[in-house]
Amino acid sequence: MPLPPDPVCRTCGAPAGPGQEYCLECGNRLVQPRRAPAVAAWLVPSLVTLLVAAAGAAASIAATNGRASRGSHALVALSALHPAPPPPAAAGGPSKQGKPGQALITWPSTNGYTIVLASLPLSEGAAAARAKALAAVRAGLLQVGVLVSSSYPSLQPGYYVVFSGVFPSLADAQSSLQDAKPSFPSAYARPIVR
Repeated sequence: MPLPPDPVCRTCGAPAGPGQEYCLECGNRLVQPRRAPAVAAWLVPSLVTLLVAAAGAAASIAATNGRASRGSHALVALSALHPAPPPPAAAGGPSKQGKPGQALITWPSTNGYTIVLASLPLSEGAAAARAKALAAVRAGLLQVGVLVSSSYPSLQPGYYVVFSGVFPSLADAQSSLQDAKPSFPSAYARPIVR
């Protein structure tokens, strides 16, 4: 086996001794020639990674028995939207005028639809919401009440909601919307879910 050649300076070509870091002739640093990295330095980790990936793919295929997924299999739990009971005035035909002494109602324990007359931030206080509701009663609207939106997941939290009517369907609520529009132009129908 031949001995490795003595190192020489790459700049000036002066011979250098073993372990010498700087050229004694020109003062430049002596750089050892680089060796190509051993094949095992990158080949072995690459092969291990390939084997792990192949094993994972094979396990995935075996777990699904080779069948392709047809759509999502996510389970979603939904609560049923039960219609609200018909308003008490519906039995004898609804009157268009509210009673002057009519008390405000609370939302029943069921889901349903209503006409939202106004939404006031909680910071304005319950008295302001009650005043809007009483104005709706004076305007002749039926089944007027106030609810706190934070108690109902179907509403944006943080508001007092002044409403009129408890309806079993969205169509029923929308058919009564024209009665609220003269006094509350921005009124709209929406579901209320407990």
